Amino acid sequence: MSLLILLRCQFTGFPFHPIGFVFPFTYLTRPAFTSFLIAWLAKLLILGIGGIGLYRRTQPLFLGLAVSYAFGVGLSYVVDWVCSPSSAHIIHSW
Repeated sequence: MSLLILLRCQFTGFPFHPIGFVFPFTYLTRPAFTSFLIAWLAKLLILGIGGIGLYRRTQPLFLGLAVSYAFGVGLSYVVDWVCSPSSAHIIHSW
């Protein structure tokens, strides 16, 4: 951890943040670690290919993906509650 902090302070473009090593070892973030990694890699590729302009143009796309997923989970919860109120089904495991 100390080495990562030193490297982050010495080199401006150092890609790894020391807090990243804490996330995969906590109970709540362990299932989401792969999602964090994929998002980081997508950001790295987008910035590498198109720069900050492409990054800013693709932000609404990724925000829309997250919002539409949450909306879909909420909608399926409501439909499940209306169609079968006596038996609960697991819509999302988080």
